[in-house]
Amino acid sequence: DRLHEEEKTGTRICQKLKQSSLPSPPEEPPSPSPTSVEKMFGGKIVTRIRCLRCLNVSSREEAFTDLSLAFPPTERCRRRRLGSVMLPAEDIGGREP
Repeated sequence: DRLHEEEKTGTRICQKLKQSSLPSPPEEPPSPSPTSVEKMFGGKIVTRIRCLRCLNVSSREEAFTDLSLAFPPTERCRRRRLGSVMLPAEDIGGREP
């Protein structure tokens, strides 16, 4: 019936007007400029996983910061540490046995 259709159309128009009068979502603030560390050691990594059944591939991109540090083998560290800690008793004001 025509009256029912006009009522539905009027309802849709009212809903559209309400939606258009709502405030729009706030824009995201501009991202800060990258730091020196981020510029030198930062990047983006893409991880891709493929399903072996359907062969669908899903991807995910992530930001990362990588700073590689080299440490000497553990045994060398222990020897150096012990060597630098041991002092003759007379240098620290103690008595020799």
